[in-house]
Amino acid sequence: MEKLSANTERKGAPMSDVALARKLVAEIGGDCWDGKADLIDRVYDAICRHFRDLDQPHSWTRRRVRSFWHREAAGVRYHEMVELAAVAHAQKLERKRIEEAKRDHAEFVTRTARLATALAVQDEEFHREAIEAFGRIAGSQDDIAVERTAQRRHEALAGCDRASGTLGAGGCL
Repeated sequence: MEKLSANTERKGAPMSDVALARKLVAEIGGDCWDGKADLIDRVYDAICRHFRDLDQPHSWTRRRVRSFWHREAAGVRYHEMVELAAVAHAQKLERKRIEEAKRDHAEFVTRTARLATALAVQDEEFHREAIEAFGRIAGSQDDIAVERTAQRRHEALAGCDRASGTLGAGGCL
């Protein structure tokens, strides 16, 4: 059979089965990959992982994945198209779960930093343990922000004589 050219995927033109398989390989591979060999390895690993999770045997090889990517395959068998579509769908769901987890974690870190800052502003000495715990829980650069806020508060209170309540050089808050 004739090798398909890159022009087979134009808008309006019917998509061949090999072009559709190539599109599914690209979806499985995702956006970030280091060259064609890395893409093919990632797709093959994703297929193997998918079937291992389902405890099913498979007949996929790196060469078969590569033949789809390079448009060298003469055709695509029905079961291959179905399996590629299932793996692509599973990968899409996995990426979506990862993005949601990253977003949730960022919200958690922001909320934790906000609580730690509020406690530091209210009474940093009294809430020291809670502020440190929030810093350990968040485990990010927010610890530095909390420490800077506490340091500014200490500098502002440096001139204040707490026992007498009189103002010093820095003023008393």
